[in-house]
Amino acid sequence: MGLLTKDRDIHILPLSFENAKDEKAIYLLSDVHFDSVKCDRRLFFKHLQMAQEEGASVFILGDLLDLMQMPRDPRGNYDSLRPELKKMAYIDEVIKDCADKLEPYKDVIKLISMGNHETNITKRHGVDCTQRIVALLNAKGGDVVAGYYAGWVILKCDRKGQGTRRSYPLHYHHGYGGNAKRSKGVLNVDIDMKDYPQARIIARGHTHQKWYHPVMRDVLTNNFNHSQETVHVVQTGSYKKKDRSIGWEVEKGFSTPRLGGWRFTIKPQGKEYAIQCHELH
Repeated sequence: MGLLTKDRDIHILPLSFENAKDEKAIYLLSDVHFDSVKCDRRLFFKHLQMAQEEGASVFILGDLLDLMQMPRDPRGNYDSLRPELKKMAYIDEVIKDCADKLEPYKDVIKLISMGNHETNITKRHGVDCTQRIVALLNAKGGDVVAGYYAGWVILKCDRKGQGTRRSYPLHYHHGYGGNAKRSKGVLNVDIDMKDYPQARIIARGHTHQKWYHPVMRDVLTNNFNHSQETVHVVQTGSYKKKDRSIGWEVEKGFSTPRLGGWRFTIKPQGKEYAIQCHELH
């Protein structure tokens, strides 16, 4: 089943569990930069294949495309573009190539949201690349949703015949700021916890770093009893390798990217559901 959309930034993912041993998986990926020669497509397709084999739901949270080879873009150069894309209709070719390559995985990809590389093209050229890729995948039988730069996915869990229904809000934001060498973005965890107090999973991209930081917090139940819950905070990593000696990242002194993403599993646990995080590499 695909996402139920209330708005382009609010979606619901129904998860139905047959029994106590049933388990669902969600893949959180970002910063693929698919059209770059530095994109590790082998690793990206490996993770999509893994998701397909277990029937997981895949969320791609921004910068699916690179799109830095436009005139006057200081971040890219012609040599960093894949040879098959060196044509006049540059944006059209990148969109079509990406959609064609993702078609085999159209059933597991549930959400593709915008990153700064996509919003830059929208601002400069009036083209919503994310929406166009989603439209091409759906025209071939997919059920993919196009998301904004930030938004919510409500994981609505229901165990059949048990009446055990719980909702776990996931907040995604492609990310902001530079590639902090020391903090790796961990300093933003407290800010995100305060800004999105309902979130049980917080996912951020953009920096090409990858880490997982679980945070325990005290809560009051509906019966006004003390309880604890875990907020799962992840920086989602990247699939774009860094040049060692030349290029935008080298000139800016960015840290070496951490390739891969995250796999979350959800399964019934008493009256609640257990959420666990596993690294994809």
